[in-house]
This record gives sequence, C-alpha cells and structure tokens, in this order.
Amino acid sequence: MADINNTNAEPNQQQSNATPAATGEPAATGKTFTQDEVNRIVSDRLARERTKADPTAADTREKELDERENKLKCRELIAGSKGKYPEQFLDILDTSNADSFQKLADKLIETFPRLSANAPHIITPRIVTPGGNDASTVDVIAQAFKKH
Repeated sequence: MADINNTNAEPNQQQSNATPAATGEPAATGKTFTQDEVNRIVSDRLARERTKADPTAADTREKELDERENKLKCRELIAGSKGKYPEQFLDILDTSNADSFQKLADKLIETFPRLSANAPHIITPRIVTPGGNDASTVDVIAQAFKKH
C-alpha cells in the first residue's frame, strides 16, 4: 500500500506550486490590464465574431440574385430543350445550381425516358360497348373471362 505522506521524498525538494518569491526567482513581469481595457478587448472580439456570423445586406442580396439567375438558367434550359425536359422539373428539382439541375434532369431522362415530352406515349384504346357506354379495356377483358 502506498504511503500518502511519501516519506521517501527529499526534505529539501521544492514544491512546483511555490510562489516566485519563496523560490528566490524574480517575479514574472507581465502586462496587466485595467477593467476598461478588458471590456474593450472583449467587445472588439465579440463585434468581429458577430460580423462573421451575420451576413450583411449586400451578401444577402447577392445570394438572392444568384438564386434568381440560376432559376432563370434552368427555365431557359427547359424552354430550349425542345421537349426533352418536362416543365414539371422546375417544380420538382432544385434550381439553385443550373449545372447540377441539368445533370440531374439528364439522369432522370436517361433512367426514365418516358418522362421526356418527346417520348412516344402509349394510348390505351377505349372500347365502346353495344349500349353506347365507354368501357375500359380491363372491364371488357374481365367480362370475357367471367364465368357464367
């Protein structure tokens, strides 16, 4: 068991938390600040941090203009695509970056070609029954296979 008083320590050993006057060393000469100076320094630092965190009106305005410009580029891409991209992409996809908008739109058209306005659309024929009512193909087929 360890001895708490540490009797093996040298009697002349100095403790590390002794004051400079007790150890015979000259006192460290550091600059001392008045309370007014400390308040000014802290206020200056806080003001610098606030300006970093809070965007200025010019920064906000520039960001809004960039977003509008990118949205306009996306609209121009849709309008100039001659039906390659559906207009609904403007409502669905993020228009804040025109390049990423086009890449995503191209990927969607590549993956789902029927999304394109130029894609051929399959028209389901409507069958008119002898009674003059429209019936869907599914209903006519279901009736044909119905057990009597």
